[in-house]
Amino acid sequence: MERPEEILSRYKEKCETLGNEVKYLEDGKEHFGKAVDIEEDGSLLIQENGTVRRFSSGEISVRNV
Repeated sequence: MERPEEILSRYKEKCETLGNEVKYLEDGKEHFGKAVDIEEDGSLLIQENGTVRRFSSGEISVRNV
């Protein structure tokens, strides 16, 4: 049986979102940043203007960015 950290590592290797520019909505306003990591709980880390923010739900898009 695989350990959770092994599963996360394999997921990150295959995740097409990581390393790409993404768009997300917050309070009705579009924001753009770069998907930089995925945490153990599945949260996506997005860097925008030098600040890294954590998202565990919501709409993130890599299309038309």
